[in-house]
Amino acid sequence: MTLTQLHYMTAVAEYGNFTIAANKCFVTQPTLSMQVQKLEEELGVKIFNRATKPIPLTDIGEKILVQAKKITEEATRMQDIVSIEKGFIGGEFKLERSKVSLAVDGTGKIQSILETKIGMAPGSPTLSLNAEVDHGKDSMKFGYGLNVGS
Repeated sequence: MTLTQLHYMTAVAEYGNFTIAANKCFVTQPTLSMQVQKLEEELGVKIFNRATKPIPLTDIGEKILVQAKKITEEATRMQDIVSIEKGFIGGEFKLERSKVSLAVDGTGKIQSILETKIGMAPGSPTLSLNAEVDHGKDSMKFGYGLNVGS
């Protein structure tokens, strides 16, 4: 069993479709299907009920999914530990319903601002992140704000 197989299995469970899961994993559908099938063969159980659409997990598949998520999360943590040890701090930040502003002035100063709503309800808080790079002074400034409304 490999982390890749667990990742593919988790994607199929999330999307309920082998083709969509393959697209999200940036592999071909036959590649993803073959890896999930190899995992099922190694474990000696069927993880998915392929007779219906969307493709549901079997009862044992539900239990395997819980464990697969734990394993892949721990593997990611291990990668994070190594990255931090090497001095890299970073991550992925996905926002929807956001507004990004960028300003450049004649002195080489660049300012960017990102605003996003946190939540769907009217009056939801707004998170603002800003960064300013001044090439003339070789400096960077970062800031943030949270507007929780009135």
